[in-house]
Amino acid sequence: MTIRATLRKKLRLVNWMTILGFMAFTVSCFLESGILALSALALVVFAIGYLFFGIRCPHCQNRVGYNLNSLTSCFRSQKVVKYCPFCATDLDSELVHHDASYEGS
Repeated sequence: MTIRATLRKKLRLVNWMTILGFMAFTVSCFLESGILALSALALVVFAIGYLFFGIRCPHCQNRVGYNLNSLTSCFRSQKVVKYCPFCATDLDSELVHHDASYEGS
């Protein structure tokens, strides 16, 4: 799995949470339900917070969620951003998992 695919999966989750939150807020306005409206707004705030602070480059651990989401559309996979803006790692490179329990031989 590439770095781009991993980041795209996280961005798609944020986009769906935001859409679901706005839809629930709209329904709660018609139903005049205060609890549902607050819950929906909390979901949207959480999604935006995760976008800003939770989506990080796997290589340098800098926050890249807002940079990637603002330059691409919600659900299409455009390759506008080719490199991490902080460490210049190619987003199409394979994601390398480092296993902490592996000591080597």
